[in-house]
Amino acid sequence: MMIPRSSFLGRSVVCITVLLLLTTCSPKRGPVVQPPLHPPAPIRLVEMLERSSVVKSPLLGSTALATLTADTKQESVLFEDFSDPDPSRLNWPETTRFEQPPGGEGLALHLAEGRAKRFAIVLPAEPNAYYRVSRRVRTDQPTIDLRVVEGKRALKHPDTLNHPADTKRIVTGGFVAINSLAFVHRFPRPTKLGSWSRDEILFRTRGLTKTIILIVDDAEATAGKISYDVWLDDLRVDRFFPSFQEKLGLVKGAYLAAGADPSLGIVKHGQLLPTANNNTVSFPYDHNFDFRYALLAPTPTTLRFPVHVPEHGRLNFSYALLKNSVPGDESRFKVIVETGDGKRDVVFDRTLVLDAKGKKWRWFDERVSLGVYSGQDVALILSTSAGTSKRGFALWGNPYIDAPSRKARPLNVVVIAVDTLRADRLSCDGYARSTSPRLDELAGDGVRFANATSPSNWTSATFASLFTGIMPSRHRVIQHSRLLPQDLPILPEYYNDAGWTTQGIAYKGYLYNMGFERGFDGWFNIPRDNSLAEQNIEKAMAFLDRHGDRPFFLFLHFDDPHQPFNMPMSYVKRFLPKGALDEYGAKLPMVVSGNGASNCSNCKKDGKLRDDFKETARGLYDAEVAYVDDEIGKLLDELRKRDLYDDSLIIFLSDHGEQLWDRTNVFGHGGPYLTNNLVRVPFIVKPHRSSGIGTGRVIEAPVSTISLLPTLLDFSGIEYDAGQFEALSLASMLRGAGKQVAGSPAVTENVIQRAVGVRDGKWKYIVRARPCPQAEQLYDVEADPVEKKNLAGSKPEIVGPLRRVVVDHILRNHPGYFLLVLNNPKNAKLKVVFSAADRLAQLRSWIGSPKKKKKDEVTVSFTGQAGGRIISLIELGDTPPAAASLEVHLGSKPVKVRGATANDPPLSYDPSVIDELIESGEPVALVVQSQHPFLNIVEKMGIDDHQIEVLKAMGYIQ
Repeated sequence: MMIPRSSFLGRSVVCITVLLLLTTCSPKRGPVVQPPLHPPAPIRLVEMLERSSVVKSPLLGSTALATLTADTKQESVLFEDFSDPDPSRLNWPETTRFEQPPGGEGLALHLAEGRAKRFAIVLPAEPNAYYRVSRRVRTDQPTIDLRVVEGKRALKHPDTLNHPADTKRIVTGGFVAINSLAFVHRFPRPTKLGSWSRDEILFRTRGLTKTIILIVDDAEATAGKISYDVWLDDLRVDRFFPSFQEKLGLVKGAYLAAGADPSLGIVKHGQLLPTANNNTVSFPYDHNFDFRYALLAPTPTTLRFPVHVPEHGRLNFSYALLKNSVPGDESRFKVIVETGDGKRDVVFDRTLVLDAKGKKWRWFDERVSLGVYSGQDVALILSTSAGTSKRGFALWGNPYIDAPSRKARPLNVVVIAVDTLRADRLSCDGYARSTSPRLDELAGDGVRFANATSPSNWTSATFASLFTGIMPSRHRVIQHSRLLPQDLPILPEYYNDAGWTTQGIAYKGYLYNMGFERGFDGWFNIPRDNSLAEQNIEKAMAFLDRHGDRPFFLFLHFDDPHQPFNMPMSYVKRFLPKGALDEYGAKLPMVVSGNGASNCSNCKKDGKLRDDFKETARGLYDAEVAYVDDEIGKLLDELRKRDLYDDSLIIFLSDHGEQLWDRTNVFGHGGPYLTNNLVRVPFIVKPHRSSGIGTGRVIEAPVSTISLLPTLLDFSGIEYDAGQFEALSLASMLRGAGKQVAGSPAVTENVIQRAVGVRDGKWKYIVRARPCPQAEQLYDVEADPVEKKNLAGSKPEIVGPLRRVVVDHILRNHPGYFLLVLNNPKNAKLKVVFSAADRLAQLRSWIGSPKKKKKDEVTVSFTGQAGGRIISLIELGDTPPAAASLEVHLGSKPVKVRGATANDPPLSYDPSVIDELIESGEPVALVVQSQHPFLNIVEKMGIDDHQIEVLKAMGYIQ
């Protein structure tokens, strides 16, 4: 969360409360910047089904297949009811517990709180086959469940269930590597927590699938532990052989687009075609990885749409056969225009027959001119047909009518995101090497934020925040297997709804099949880790060829300079001495870790990475930066060539940085580290020419890239409710109206690692909820840019207000119960004793360092000099503590713990109440319950008219 105000340090906590309210109570408002015209919305046929008529289709009268019937041919692959308490039978650890669940009969798999989080069953599977997986689950935590993973690696011991060699290779190794995955299927969240829930998944495996992996884990767990008790029972895997009608039912229920009418069942969004090997697939079959909207039209189907054809209108569409088809299936695709006088013109007619080699199993893109019907009301008829023995599952991909922009050109929006790029590795940021001349030019045409903080230090969590405008602890995309919440609007949906053509382009496993595709007319993403920036540019150029003559929103993600290092050798020669790689027996592609490197035979000495090689690895990183800079320059040149550059709002940013051994023996990113080499990222805004914004400026004030979404919407003239975002738009600051805002603290976090940081002016403050030598850190990043000297114990006047920001963030967004201790800073000696053994595994100290004294007792002692009134914040777990298990002593005196009894329940978090307690100056220990972790939209809080006027006067709201 970013808290806007003119000066944070030294302000009273009362002012902090008012400003905290601002992030959740801003009223709905119009754009800050007056943009060019809104684009005329394309006529998307997938959104017109209510006005259309389905003249004929096999889908009419059919129902989505929710479960198998007794008549469905099927065979059992696995059934496990855990009635045998011998875990060795499943090749599981001897510590596995098969126990009777509360109020239940028989045995079930019991995954106990605090124990190892991952159990797996690995089964051989057939490609292009139909499977059903079902299970019973009982838990109080909806994030703990069974995940069904299609794997691409064959079992070496298919006749032995969970052979250790296979489970180690696929689960602990291959599963982590995204390239070993074909697809992930997820059960719906249980509707009744604390009771048994039985659900099943029906799916067709992909063409590369060789294994089905059933993985039980906790998406919220940290340090490999389950956060709640969970029981799992009656695991069943069946292979079934559906009839044609059952296949129709399966297809009808799958890939349903958001907002589509389930009774029609013909609007689809998803990866609809079979996919080849993601490491070797090439054009045109790489577009089978697209997520597209489509109309399902199994032969014979006739769809009729009444439309008004705009001037110079054209029909854009793709056609293909769904992956559920088989060789020999065919479909004749016809587009017919029926005019008011009943005349019918066939404007498109093609037949597609699947051959055994799959040469026709791909998307075919078409555009048909409707210019002769300009200004007319016509009926557009989409028809598919085939011989009765060759019925095909036909698809009309993204059919829509638009017209080129011929007058005042509306605003185009291009978001360029580069993975793993540190801000201090750009020339325009003062780096000595010339790594980024093209991005320097872009910054010269726009505004560069010199102190931009990323919301997290790894990819999935950060992009989920950029797409939603909220922090990772609220959207909960905290592992790469988590989905963006379906009911949370995301960046491309705003533009899609407002009339822009939307396209996403990426080669990134950590953005694949996670919900980022929603709202994109086309989402191209191949989860390939060995990609080149030139491939992204090639796809972007193809998009401009097809859609560059009308307003578009383009999200372009480059994986460089993320490893592996694989740029052309010409860039290596620019940044490394001649023969530098040969000296180490190294070649590209290369992956460098903290203590090793692939494709490098002489990089180690005495079992450790050679220190002299580290400088070579840093040079490879710089070469990757220069390479992606040149490729981005090609896109900018193309936009100029097409006369699109000036009328485009272009954003450039990165998701996080890279350590490069600056502070630890780590080359990469992620983990509990939130120092600037990981979270200070480049952030450049190149406005459109009619914005009136001065260019070539550098804004030094701290900002968060989580402001991307509201800032884009303001510049594009798209209305939104600012209360649903956790940061304000930067539009006023870009226009210069926000000059009075000297700095806004920007929060960053890694939820799984339980680490939170905040940047405010020259100060960087970090806390980690785990025992560690420096659990609380404070750095003066101007005097100490590499953050080596921890000042947390010597700067209480700085630590105090920043603790308040972190405490507010945690209590707003993190789940569970917390003990908050407040005291006079002159008497900061604190002792907290927990004597309930069953709660020890849940304790996490955010502020204050825990020290274990006895087997069943934990004492938390405050370390370092106090900073303000907040002495300690301790995470207690998921249930309120009993008063008898908790003692608090400040100095020599015991302090009563408020909120720890039935008559005195925990306090629901209210920042104004906390501020009042801080102001009172009395010693206080209280149990606070945070907000529920699965809220998708920030809860709004009211402010009175006087507060609104004050905020207006300060320039925070319009």
